Amino acid sequence: MKLAAILNSGSGTLKTLEPGEILEVIETQFSQAGYGVTGCVTSGEDFQNKLNEAVKSDADVVLVGGGDGSISSAAARCWENGKSLAVLPAGTMNLFARGLRIPLDLNEAIEALAGGRPIACDLATANGRPFIHQYSIGMHPQLVEERDQYNFDSRLTKIFASFRAFTSQVANPPTVRTIIKTIRGERDELLSNLSVSNNPYGDGHLPYFDDPSSGKLGIYTAGVLDVASYLSLATDLAAGSWRSNSDIQEEIADKVELEFPEAEDSGVALIDGELLDLESRVTIESHPGALTVLAPQETADLCDDGGLLASR
Repeated sequence: MKLAAILNSGSGTLKTLEPGEILEVIETQFSQAGYGVTGCVTSGEDFQNKLNEAVKSDADVVLVGGGDGSISSAAARCWENGKSLAVLPAGTMNLFARGLRIPLDLNEAIEALAGGRPIACDLATANGRPFIHQYSIGMHPQLVEERDQYNFDSRLTKIFASFRAFTSQVANPPTVRTIIKTIRGERDELLSNLSVSNNPYGDGHLPYFDDPSSGKLGIYTAGVLDVASYLSLATDLAAGSWRSNSDIQEEIADKVELEFPEAEDSGVALIDGELLDLESRVTIESHPGALTVLAPQETADLCDDGGLLASR
């Protein structure tokens, strides 16, 4: 087995560490596990160049150290090129890694992945664009859009920039007219937030999946919020108790069609951390088992026993 490792030195965690030393640990651990390892440290535009080289090489597994945006980009390229993906959680939130139960400590994560094995994980697409976490409109993308206007060069300053954006938005929560079509029917609503997730979110933690292979989408909506309800929802999201919030509505589906009649005036969408212009029509579909990921042995065993969701 051959592994190509790419570390994005611009990611939150790697900005505060020595990426070269992390790469040496990867080479040592995976070589001991029987892999032939090549690796590099990169950032910025060169990250995409190195990623493209890796997925077109003879490597069986592409390991990417970075945040959720880097991991999402790598997942799309691995899916398109038939490669397995290994996720090294080096970002701020690391939601995909959390769902796979990969340790957030980098040394522990490397050890767990080197001793792990591949599993089939679901992938979703929005108008054909692959994503591994979520597609969203309303609160979340507008918060990210404002946050990105501030300068941040570390995990701490990124959190501070997010807080500044949050306090600015809370007095005037966004609203987006949205038509939602699923197998259960059609509804036309004004929403302050909509998120469609690749696999439904789990309970008792930040919004990320417990089961990477449910074959379903989670659809989460919040109607027009005032200041008090916005603050309540933000608090519940941070505390992991969002499912009990009365403003959140949840639906599970294989496919959802979205229409935004006022898309030109409604701002932006967010796909796995990347801001995009909001399209007037968006079709989101689940692709069960489409992405192969390297998972810790514990995660793989739980999937064999009926999925991570069944273990909760």
